[in-house]
Amino acid sequence: MSSDLRDGNQSLFEPMNVERKMRMFRTLCQVGFKEIEVAFPSASQTEFDFVRALIEGGNIPDDVTIEVLTQSREHLIRRTLESLKGARRAIVHVYNATSPAFREIVFGMSKDEIKELAVSSVRLIK
Repeated sequence: MSSDLRDGNQSLFEPMNVERKMRMFRTLCQVGFKEIEVAFPSASQTEFDFVRALIEGGNIPDDVTIEVLTQSREHLIRRTLESLKGARRAIVHVYNATSPAFREIVFGMSKDEIKELAVSSVRLIK
């Protein structure tokens, strides 16, 4: 599994545009990767557009599964799912912060509420 297009891209001083990401995707496919984390589509229009370009352009080989990342927030999950419309298959990685500081200060939630957020997010994706 390669996360170069998602995690690697966010590490760059100047993130890749759609054209550069497409070249990298093709290279990863040629090398033989079968699962490629391609984007965080709810994070930016460029990320969203790249996922759409992969799908609409028929650029995903039949034996390759794309993966995307999203936060456990309903509007971000819906945006992510919108980017994946028409994909033969995809893996959606969903996350939420569980540390006491995030749970209590940022989200203002209990442990049980954070667990329910995770469960409801997965249900929405399914």
